[in-house]
Amino acid sequence: MAGTTQRYYRENGLGSNVTTMTSSGSVDSRTEYDAYGVEYNVSSGTKSEFRFAGKHGYYTDDRSGLQLLGARYYMPALGRFLTQDPIGHEAGSNLYQYYANNPLVKTDATGLDWILYRGQSLTYYRGKYGGAQRPIFTIAATSGLSGDQETRYSNINAENAGIDNSGGPIPAGRYRIDLGKKPRTADQVQIDGDYYLAASNGISYMPKDSDSNSEYPNWGTWRARLERVRGKIFGRGNFYLHDSGKGYSHVSIESSRSGGDMLLKRLLYARRSGIKSIDVRVEYEGTSTRGNTTGN
Repeated sequence: MAGTTQRYYRENGLGSNVTTMTSSGSVDSRTEYDAYGVEYNVSSGTKSEFRFAGKHGYYTDDRSGLQLLGARYYMPALGRFLTQDPIGHEAGSNLYQYYANNPLVKTDATGLDWILYRGQSLTYYRGKYGGAQRPIFTIAATSGLSGDQETRYSNINAENAGIDNSGGPIPAGRYRIDLGKKPRTADQVQIDGDYYLAASNGISYMPKDSDSNSEYPNWGTWRARLERVRGKIFGRGNFYLHDSGKGYSHVSIESSRSGGDMLLKRLLYARRSGIKSIDVRVEYEGTSTRGNTTGN
């Protein structure tokens, strides 16, 4: 939109704006890009600020020639960020590299993503951890066993609260999902003739139950390990984010099935983009940790 004149944008497979068209269907401008975002064969006319990979939120500043990729500014002519990667060497030894120096097969859709769980909802954000200006989606979420879904059970030792040893919601704090590991089916261990899931890092898929030929009902179809970065966990551990949609979660955060599908796709996309990890903030508001996650 330029003043009161409508403009329409056509994207290529990368999500870059290659053609700007008027409401009558005539071409106003064209732009081509190399793998690092350098523009060439540029025609005159009105161009969007969201050009190279604009579908993913890349913002082009024509005055400086820089692009804002979520958390950092990027210079296409050099193929480098101007500041160090905020997650440090987890992304590799070069703190300024773009697309792991291989943009033909890798992407870096946001520069950084993070997740916020507030007790009854979970929001996925683009940008630096703690920055809430660019929400992507919000889904219902739940933590704690039925009867223990109150924030007061998350910040005290479960035994002192008189509840099951790990029945309360996940403690408030900062956690991390490891995206560096390739997702695979979770291992099973046999104890006294029964099968249980072994602990696993990163994203894992639920195995089929040999008796019912269905996913493990307590977990859903997938789970992602939440490793503590900061905050007290009061003697508890083995936290996960998963999609069971049953209305409660033992020591973890659950989403609905539909919300979990959306979240898993985004996590896998972030992994393909070269993002090594995503941090999750648990910060409660209100008293209930029971979201609308049952059966949907």
